[in-house]
Amino acid sequence: MSALQLGEYIKKYRTSRGLTRKQLASELGISPGHLNNLERGEKLPSLKLLGTLAQEMNLSIDFLNQLLKSQGSALPPFPISNPEKTIAESEEELIFSIKKNQHLPPDLSNELAAIVSRYFENIKLKRG
Repeated sequence: MSALQLGEYIKKYRTSRGLTRKQLASELGISPGHLNNLERGEKLPSLKLLGTLAQEMNLSIDFLNQLLKSQGSALPPFPISNPEKTIAESEEELIFSIKKNQHLPPDLSNELAAIVSRYFENIKLKRG
């Protein structure tokens, strides 16, 4: 699934619920402009927003995996508070933030943590 396909899916979801961009954006905790960019396929959601979208739209973990695989098995960008951190510290920080997010169902939290672990493992392998 491409960013454009995801955007179309988000738009169909929004319109099927009779929501404006402003209403759905508010539910997701993002700006209407950001939602517009997602719907047009101009941006991919962050990992945090991807989890929120999955919960909001009742998407399966398979859907998330399909999206990630279609983007070259790379996770969307995520914030790391200190760029000087090692890869292991960054991985630990991100997994901790996923696990402590009380808005994610435990199954989704565990699956996202596993995806993050695989992502960092690939980075470690590439760096030798």
